[in-house]
Amino acid sequence: MAIFVGLRCRFVAWLLRQKFDLRYGLANRICPDTADIIAYAGRQPVPIPLPSCSHIFYHQASVEADCAENSLRTLLWNIPESDEVILYDKGGTLPAACFELLSRQHWRNWVIHREIDPQMASYTYGMNHSIPIARAPVVMVWRSDYVYPKGLYERYIQLIRDHDIVLPYSVFIGGTHVRADFIRAHWDKLENYDVAFWRTNAAEEYSIYESQDPVHFAVRASTWARLGGLNHRLWGYGWQFGEFAGRLRRALPRSRIRYFDHAWPVHQNHASSLMVRSEGFNGKKAEEDRAGRERFADFLGGPDLFTCYEYRWHQKLAPIPREERQ
Repeated sequence: MAIFVGLRCRFVAWLLRQKFDLRYGLANRICPDTADIIAYAGRQPVPIPLPSCSHIFYHQASVEADCAENSLRTLLWNIPESDEVILYDKGGTLPAACFELLSRQHWRNWVIHREIDPQMASYTYGMNHSIPIARAPVVMVWRSDYVYPKGLYERYIQLIRDHDIVLPYSVFIGGTHVRADFIRAHWDKLENYDVAFWRTNAAEEYSIYESQDPVHFAVRASTWARLGGLNHRLWGYGWQFGEFAGRLRRALPRSRIRYFDHAWPVHQNHASSLMVRSEGFNGKKAEEDRAGRERFADFLGGPDLFTCYEYRWHQKLAPIPREERQ
């Protein structure tokens, strides 16, 4: 029947070019339905071209705007303009200047949600909400309380080709004085990354691998979806990370998970950072920690399993040899 649709259309087109009065009446009787014409064309819809990589710039309300602006500046010197950047603004406190910094990006989005209950304020909720929004097959997570060295993006891209998830081995946790103003005063130490300077000004070098705390990573979107993201049952104060890392190690071959060495991201201290919290804020976090432990013990199957888990967790994983982190 398809061949007749084409013939009818050609005849109708000829009729409409004629000058006699009955041409429209004949055309109405002969012309196929629009759906039949589209079916005759046989063309499949073509998807719009999507970015090859998406970036979640993750910001929560407890992080000062100055920290976020510092962080975003270091993100933008890492990534190409053709990549997608999603400002994930938990609580709605990012200044408009941050979105304006993305003016050259081909893809940009500003996602804001209100934190109307404690679960929505959790990192678990934020990750599980933000990563599925990304359009690209590879997603990178950057946090607004960190600043990032140049070249980190290239390392992610180089390694994710052969892996499902890629993570820096460690980060620097800045000392109490390493706040947004300190970072800006020593910007040259970031642009021309000075390892000795940051080590001197860090409270500690914190191993993401040994602590099982995936604070920064690049992941295949399909892998994240297959794993189901972070376990929202464990939302709260940190226990969801160890559970995710354990599930990751069981679900993927070791060869598909890659920790690597690079100049470490540097944590900026802010109002909710451990080293600068007020006494009242510490009390709130202590209660969150207690509730989180209780939820995790219930998830594991009781306090004995939690005691065993915590004992093994405090022993940490054996460090990956440096030659395997290159």
